[in-house]
Amino acid sequence: FEVVCISTTSGKIVKTDANAIGTMPVVGIATEVFDGDDATGAVLLQGFIRDDTWNWVPGSILYASETEGAMTHTAPTTSGAFVKALGVALTADVVKFMPSLTLVEVA
Repeated sequence: FEVVCISTTSGKIVKTDANAIGTMPVVGIATEVFDGDDATGAVLLQGFIRDDTWNWVPGSILYASETEGAMTHTAPTTSGAFVKALGVALTADVVKFMPSLTLVEVA
């Protein structure tokens, strides 16, 4: 599961990176692997998602990461990075995915 956006340059679905405005804001989370520039696949826009490899702290807010396509429970702090809340961890492996419309740049 990787978080994705609609690229401002190509208009295609791409992995997000909190360090690059061109790959923000997050619009969904890919539920399939996208291989190649013209690949297609399913994207969850909001809802519940489970991954048994996750180990979130229940109750923690999840954010777009400065690692391409990833989520983190720590908001980005690098100057120029973008903070976007994506949802909340309900358990260690279940997330309520509901991206916020708010996007904030770290000064």
